[in-house]
Formats: sequence, structure tokens, C-alpha cells
Amino acid sequence: MLSLDMALLLGVIFASILTRAASVGVCYGMSSNNLPPPSTVVGMLRDNGFNSVRLYAPDNDALAALAGTGIGIIVGAPNYVLPELAASASAAAAWVRANIAAHPDVSFRYLIVGNKVAGSDTQYLVTSRKRVKCETH
Repeated sequence: MLSLDMALLLGVIFASILTRAASVGVCYGMSSNNLPPPSTVVGMLRDNGFNSVRLYAPDNDALAALAGTGIGIIVGAPNYVLPELAASASAAAAWVRANIAAHPDVSFRYLIVGNKVAGSDTQYLVTSRKRVKCETH
């Protein structure tokens, strides 16, 4: 039979797991026509209980709408910028300044470098990731 202490400990652990599992996010795709404005999308996210959103690439209007909401942002450096990021520390610094540091009220959770990178572009991944990471610390 479980002791009271053990039962309480298991209850706390179970509650902790449920709290962490309650984080729900969505990918915010922007490559389409007739999309609602970012402020409407953010309202929909909040109304439906989403607390995380992924942007495949930084979008100033979306980031401005997400500022101050507490919604955690996962943003990606798109594949087309990987060669530039890999080639130059100053290019990585400029990219971080323009797309991350320029939005101090946004709750950035993760910064992803590339998306489904394939073929010869994979050669840029490690160096791009290292350069971007250096600029975010």
C-alpha cells in the first residue's frame, strides 16, 4: 500500500506532467492568398488557447501583433538565408538584429535554422546554426 507521502509525491509529479502537456501550439503559415491580418490571427490564437506559434520565417507584421501577448514564438531562419549566415558572422549578426533583437516585446522561445533542408544546402546548416547561436547569447 502506498504511504501518504508517496501518494502526494506521485500526485505532484502527475500534476506537473499535465501542466507541461497543456502547452499547445500551431504553425502560422503565410504563403497563401487572402490571409487574415496578423492581429486577427493572434486573436484567434488567444481565443482558442494556443500558447505557442511557429513562424517559418520572421514576419514584421506578425511579430508586431504577437508582441506583449505572452504567446511563445518559434521562429525560423529560412533556407534561402543559410548561405549568407554561414558565410559571415556579420551577416548572422545583422539577421539576428533585424529579426529577433528588433522585437524586444516578443516572447521568443526557439530560433530554428532552416526547414527541411536537403541536398547541397545541408553544407550550410552547422555553420549557420553556430553563427546565429553566437549572436543570440
